[in-house]
Amino acid sequence: QAIVLPYSAVTAENPTKRLDAEYFDKEAVAAYAKLKNQARLEDFVANGYRVVYENTKVVERSDGDQLGLPYFLQAADITTPFINDAHMACVPEEDWIRYPKGRVSPGELLIEVKGRAEKVAVVPKDFPTRTLVTGTCFKITAKDPRARSLLLAHLIGRYGVALKNRLKTVLGPLF
Repeated sequence: QAIVLPYSAVTAENPTKRLDAEYFDKEAVAAYAKLKNQARLEDFVANGYRVVYENTKVVERSDGDQLGLPYFLQAADITTPFINDAHMACVPEEDWIRYPKGRVSPGELLIEVKGRAEKVAVVPKDFPTRTLVTGTCFKITAKDPRARSLLLAHLIGRYGVALKNRLKTVLGPLF
């Protein structure tokens, strides 16, 4: 669908100077217009982190359980807004020690940032404590624990989805 915008709207809050149709999707432009004067994600977030792993080896769950290894939460284990820990794989103990910032904590918000970039979940209170999260997810800790549910609702709601989609980039060939 075509959309006509003044040049000032194209350059406003567009630091990368994107001019592609995905960035100026009609739904995303409408969502931005309605929310631009509201609180921003950064207003609710105490900190966020995405782990970049190097040479991490995934261990089969049955072998990892026998050895008492930490779990490895992958995007495939997330079905918005829930996390299914039944099929998580494991990682060697060395990775648990090497990547302390990859450890998940109850109440953290996880947002998929690679692949389809559509999955979002909150780590539940009863989640296995020795779990590393995949580098395809961004971890967010809310300033106020009550804000987690609001952030989750926003990110899976109409406007949140439109704005998340707006930030996706196509890295494959164009033709």
